[in-house]
Amino acid sequence: MKIGTSFSMCLRSLTKGDVALEDVAFIITSTAYRDRDDMLRNMRLVMAGKYVDTHMAYAAALWDSGRIYQPSARPMNRRAVDIWIEAPAFFEESMAA
Repeated sequence: MKIGTSFSMCLRSLTKGDVALEDVAFIITSTAYRDRDDMLRNMRLVMAGKYVDTHMAYAAALWDSGRIYQPSARPMNRRAVDIWIEAPAFFEESMAA
């Protein structure tokens, strides 16, 4: 299981096949979306490129399964960690319960 630390970079990573959706525990974001529609509407406005629809599908799946964690709208120091963190074994066990 992995914990993501950058919403956009994690979506790119999922799209490229670097990480499988089922391996994502959750993604910690600095976003402040009110709901799924707000997230998708904003993504349509700010994202560009040929994979926008794929990114939005992954984002919707993550939202629907409760795997987008938005602790605040404050900027994070993303240079402190990589975009993926290995989740500890105990976390995997608690997700299975």
